[in-house]
Amino acid sequence: MSVSFDSIPSNIRVPLFYAEMDNSKANTAQTSAPALLIGQALEDAAIERNKLVLMPTADQARKLCGQGSPLARMVDAYRKTDPFGELYVIAVSDPKGAPAVGEVTFSGSANASGAVSLYIGAKRIAGAVTSGDSALDAAQSLADAINADPDLPVLASATAVTSDVKITGLTVAPTLTVKTGESAGVDVTILPDNATNKTLSWESDDTAIATVDDNGTVTGIAEGAANVTATTTDGSGLSGVCAVTVEQGEVRSAKRSLKKATSARAAAEVIGAKVTLTAKYSGEAGNQIPLMLNYYGAISGEEIPDGLTVSLSAMQDGAGVISLDNVIAAMGDEPFDFIGLPYNDAATLKQMGEEMNDSSGRWSWSRQLYGHVYTAKIGPLTELVAFGEALNDPHLTIAGYEPKTQTAPEELLASRLGRQAVFIRNDPARPTQTGEITGALPAPVGERFSMTERQSLLTHGIASSTVNSGTLLIERDITTYQKNKFGVADNSYLDSETLHTSAYVLRKLKSVITTKYPRHKLANDGTRFGPGQAIVTPSVLRGEICAAYREMELAGIVENFDVFKKYLIVERNADDPNRVDVLFPPDYVNQLRVFALKNQFRLQYSNEEMANG
Repeated sequence: MSVSFDSIPSNIRVPLFYAEMDNSKANTAQTSAPALLIGQALEDAAIERNKLVLMPTADQARKLCGQGSPLARMVDAYRKTDPFGELYVIAVSDPKGAPAVGEVTFSGSANASGAVSLYIGAKRIAGAVTSGDSALDAAQSLADAINADPDLPVLASATAVTSDVKITGLTVAPTLTVKTGESAGVDVTILPDNATNKTLSWESDDTAIATVDDNGTVTGIAEGAANVTATTTDGSGLSGVCAVTVEQGEVRSAKRSLKKATSARAAAEVIGAKVTLTAKYSGEAGNQIPLMLNYYGAISGEEIPDGLTVSLSAMQDGAGVISLDNVIAAMGDEPFDFIGLPYNDAATLKQMGEEMNDSSGRWSWSRQLYGHVYTAKIGPLTELVAFGEALNDPHLTIAGYEPKTQTAPEELLASRLGRQAVFIRNDPARPTQTGEITGALPAPVGERFSMTERQSLLTHGIASSTVNSGTLLIERDITTYQKNKFGVADNSYLDSETLHTSAYVLRKLKSVITTKYPRHKLANDGTRFGPGQAIVTPSVLRGEICAAYREMELAGIVENFDVFKKYLIVERNADDPNRVDVLFPPDYVNQLRVFALKNQFRLQYSNEEMANG
């Protein structure tokens, strides 16, 4: 028998025609894994925590994760760039802690109509203002506009801001005459009349002669003289003394005067208003919700109406740490080419790095899942540089953004991940530079990193961005890998495209070998066997590898076939006759990153140059 069959038995005698299917020569597909977003849902959201969930649309994410949740907003940002690609999400366990809180403070009153334009992340919320509106009116209008948009990450409440009016003048009647056994109130005048706290403390210097109660009512005890002192309790530090004379009177029950000293507390003076913004979820992530007034400025019609003063307090005091323990377990052995991780504290990145590593992780020989982790970090240059220097992971890309970038980091991450997915799926070797980060608002003009600063980021393991006509663009997505194990500079894994190209090449070879030779016998080169036999030799495998390399060369993934062929080694293992060992030396196609030109101009070519031309 020369032809090797998989199913048709060799000893069948029943007539006549039998056929079996063999697709080993038909496969032309190239494996491409989906994207994964990891994030936080609202506490009462329906989505099951720490489970892989297919997320086809942003509307589905809002329904399952809760409107305004980090995960719903991430899916929305991702789908604006990649509406077609396969996307999974994992909702992390809810952290124990507190939500972040910010404030918008108003004072004055509007002399003109207009709007207060507050940007919560990349979304503009306009609170309408009418001429004559008080600070509280304007604050309430903004709070109502915020709460009318359920996709925002915060809830808003408007309240009046008050201030205590302190006592500026305290006059106490200089004298008071009272008989023993009788009572009378001390006359007191307090200025201003609208003082918030008019309560006074009272004290007699001789209670054997006269006593005084908390209301300033003096009671005669025995014939003689005493001083009664009244002191303000609002912190103004004012006091007054009344000289009391007690005369002998008839012995009877104490009788109080109808007039008593004032001790009421008036309403505080309204001096403004505030809108309190509270994140819809607990955790430190809420502290990174960016707030800004009038992002586009007066030139675009964004200005505070005359008479009003508005200021911001950034989101803060969010507490609660996310754990990835159950998230990584939920990932299992499912392949993901693009992994979006919004948490970038050192412990979290270390944990994800262990999941991705080359020894036992997703890039190991035993798992072959591959993939790349992306995250985003907002901060000043020095902080980003120090952060990048502390890392050295080829499977991690951290995009750094300016402190005044007006987009939440989880949305920057998701949008950039979507752009990477679209570009890399089409061509893993093609640079992703100039890719638009859809929907993001970059830092305003004058607040963006300069070219020199972006060079610093790129030399310390932080990916950079640039802005063109107000649109945020990928500049270069590098990895955090910078040094080899001896601490020597190493650029072998500098660009993330190199990792995606590697995954493409390895999957291509795996597809060829596992499709064409899934159940073949292995023989030495030169073995004489009949055509159709399921036998393979090192030379045949070498030919398959070279053919696959040629295909990838035509696709623009690799180059220099002749040199590759020269250094390719395919041989049977000396100790295991069932094993083939391959040294595969591809030369990856690189990316055009720098075009350097020296403009050696002339005002006119010389006669010699003209003659030689």
